[in-house]
Amino acid sequence: MKQTQLDKVWTRTNSSGGPLSGKPISIGLSALVAFFALVALTGCGGRSALKENTRFYPPPPQMPRVQFLVRYQNSLDLGIKSGGFRKFVTGEKEEKNQLVKPHSASYYKGKLYVADSRRFEVVIMDIVNKTMEPLGKEEGIVFAKPLSIAIADDGTKYIADNGRKRIFVFDENDQYRNLIGEDGQFSPTSIAVRGDKLYVADIEDKEVEIINRKTGEVIQIVKGAEESPFGVFRMPVNLTVSPSGHLYVSDMLANTVYEFDDNLKYVRNYGRPGDTYGTFSRARGIAVDSAGLLMAADAAFENVQIFEPKEGKLVLFFGGSGGEPGDMYLPSGVTISYSDLDVFGSYVDPRFELEYIIVVANQYSQDGVSIYGFGKGDKKYFEDFSAQAPVSDSSATEVPVVEPPVVEQP
Repeated sequence: MKQTQLDKVWTRTNSSGGPLSGKPISIGLSALVAFFALVALTGCGGRSALKENTRFYPPPPQMPRVQFLVRYQNSLDLGIKSGGFRKFVTGEKEEKNQLVKPHSASYYKGKLYVADSRRFEVVIMDIVNKTMEPLGKEEGIVFAKPLSIAIADDGTKYIADNGRKRIFVFDENDQYRNLIGEDGQFSPTSIAVRGDKLYVADIEDKEVEIINRKTGEVIQIVKGAEESPFGVFRMPVNLTVSPSGHLYVSDMLANTVYEFDDNLKYVRNYGRPGDTYGTFSRARGIAVDSAGLLMAADAAFENVQIFEPKEGKLVLFFGGSGGEPGDMYLPSGVTISYSDLDVFGSYVDPRFELEYIIVVANQYSQDGVSIYGFGKGDKKYFEDFSAQAPVSDSSATEVPVVEPPVVEQP
């Protein structure tokens, strides 16, 4: 299994310095010994043990802020059983309806909407009712290269199809309504929605178009920021709009994330090209929570980095290379949801308080769509970890160079 130092070094939480503040540390043998000692202790002392295969970020002995919950790659992951009688009679293997190349995914009312660019479909994975069907099947809708999904507060779904150079619109009941876009208008790779505005990343014209989602009228165009150290956009592939109305744009060629305020005035950049903490080698999907924390995927580092909003500093990252639950393989899309969290309640460790979920789409089908929970651990349990394990200074940790891959069109 490949594993880099980036998978091993995390950020120490600090209760006096904000929700995720602190300095990087290296998890060593003493920490692991403390972890297993505490598991044995809690198993005998009346405290409930960690759930089997629970994976936290950062790992013990630190206070967790992210927990890996579950991965959905195929119909079996949803609990859909098919072909049982055929298997009994003929001995054939059970058939799987599986994702091929998930590019992005959004969660809404118990359902995952997955843009799969190799299946040429938007797949609805109904977690509650255990079904897996393509969006627009009844109307005969055919996508060419669906890359991004945005769901408005009223349940309207917007699908950016880079192959057809259009945005498909479906209502709250998943019924097709209309198309947005004209010939030559844009080559959409990512979309976001807030109020009556639809934000579209146009990779060919290297800009973001802001459109009235009800009329299709172009309201404004953003091409970057001359005052930014990175200037105008070079390859804007992903974007998101925060609950406060700030626009964030991920540029995969410049390897940075731009932030603009609700008046589209440039605020700052997060990250730069590099091979260590707080930098990017292949910046992709982004999401922002209600506290202003920016979550940015990197397809080369194969993780999601979290930046605080005041100074744009890295405070934590999760994921990493490998084949274990919670690892990532070519992560592309990142979205956040605060609603219907009880659907994932059975996966949440009893020592972890869930605030919202993070949905990460991995373009390598084996990892599919992974669901992580953001929150915090129960102090009365995790304070024991911190008390037993010493930490080393970050200066003692050497971060190896990660060779950036050749940039590809999404």
